[in-house]
Amino acid sequence: RRCSHRQRQGRKCDNAVCHRQKNWLFSNNFFVFYSNDKIPLFTPVYIHTISIHNPFPKHKNVDYVHKMQSSESPETVSDKLKFYRCKNGYLQSEIADYINVDRTTYIRYEENVLSVYPIDKIILLAKLYKVDVCDLLDDYNKFLYNDQGKQIKKLRKRLSLTQLKMAELLNVGHSTLKQWEYNKANMAQENYLKIKSYLD
Repeated sequence: RRCSHRQRQGRKCDNAVCHRQKNWLFSNNFFVFYSNDKIPLFTPVYIHTISIHNPFPKHKNVDYVHKMQSSESPETVSDKLKFYRCKNGYLQSEIADYINVDRTTYIRYEENVLSVYPIDKIILLAKLYKVDVCDLLDDYNKFLYNDQGKQIKKLRKRLSLTQLKMAELLNVGHSTLKQWEYNKANMAQENYLKIKSYLD
């Protein structure tokens, strides 16, 4: 290969470094660098190139995100999960792998068929999307996440109700209310709606 330092008149280049180091191009990706300064040194270099694939075509993620941002903020957990997934450019299968569930299970998360969402999975997604856990929850799931038992007991005390009396008002068994207060079972959504206005 002709020296890049050689002058047009054809005189020898006086750049000593240039003549101690040479390189050969074998392909668009493979080079060999050679140096004969005291000890011959051959250094093969392979340049690996990859193409970046956008998992979501523009009309399937950007337009959806703009639509959600221009309207009211998503309220259901399913809408919030879909919104943040699309906003961050992930496929459903990628999210399913990340939280260690199969794709069919994750699809149910976004189809608004669940009332209670596994909080351990929601915590993982909140870390991935760099948002607060509550940003991915609706009011009912926030109630469960923020220690439902403590909130139920606090409300009962404020209303001066015994466990038995509150259980009667909610039309549930005494043992059921005790399980709710000790966080041994989730309060059903229909019962949560009965006390929601008192919690605010």
